[in-house]
Amino acid sequence: PQDRVNWTLGFEELQEDYEPRLGFVNRNDIRHTFWVFRLRERPDTGPFRTIDHEVFGQVFLDSGNEVETVLLFAKPLVFTSPIGDGFEFYYSFRNERVRTQFPVFDIPFSTYTFHEGGARIFTSRNRAIQAELEVSHGTFFDGTRTRVDAELEWRPSHFLFVEVDYQFRDVNLPMGGSSTPRNDRDTQLIRFRTTLQFNADVSWSTYAQYDNVSDSAGVNSRLRWIVRDGREFFVVFNQALDTTENDVRRERTEALVKAIWTLTF
Repeated sequence: PQDRVNWTLGFEELQEDYEPRLGFVNRNDIRHTFWVFRLRERPDTGPFRTIDHEVFGQVFLDSGNEVETVLLFAKPLVFTSPIGDGFEFYYSFRNERVRTQFPVFDIPFSTYTFHEGGARIFTSRNRAIQAELEVSHGTFFDGTRTRVDAELEWRPSHFLFVEVDYQFRDVNLPMGGSSTPRNDRDTQLIRFRTTLQFNADVSWSTYAQYDNVSDSAGVNSRLRWIVRDGREFFVVFNQALDTTENDVRRERTEALVKAIWTLTF
């Protein structure tokens, strides 16, 4: 295949009064330049189908051409097997100017430089059991951050899908002007999803999530029946759970039935 070299170069400008009618943008009044370059090797022998070398970059300027964000993300080695299993190593550099207050962390207004290194190992989605693990560590504003992401998917048949996702963040910021640490925290997020596909028209999906910041969990379960194109019925059940004080207590419970009926003229 003629895919040895792949590159992209782009530019966009979002003016101050830009308001999309559909969707959203992270920030307005910016000029955004981005580029991607990938060099691919295809070894004639060995366990790997491809070995990639990738670089991705972004630069954000405000309308006065002052630099707000510079991002460089490099993957020097990405190994992939014929079935799609693989592993990779990466390094990221980020320069960020903070001019507004953060809603979660107490970050002084300044310009910060981030350095982060990590590794990811994954198996192919062509397998009945697909797994992925990513670990990274680096600087975070004027402190440090460690990230762990794990994902497990199980597809025993065409009718059943199960997924478990775990995220861990350990953020350590230095002491501020007071005698207490500045919002140092360990955050954990666990998500569970399962889908039971009875046939092409009837499916049952359940989602559950827990995080230790709010110390709460939630469950959403939905039964969907497609009568025909444009005509659907839903039975939905929502349950909120309070997990504080090492106990599980039910809070808001909601059950409802919805119908979508499209009329054509």
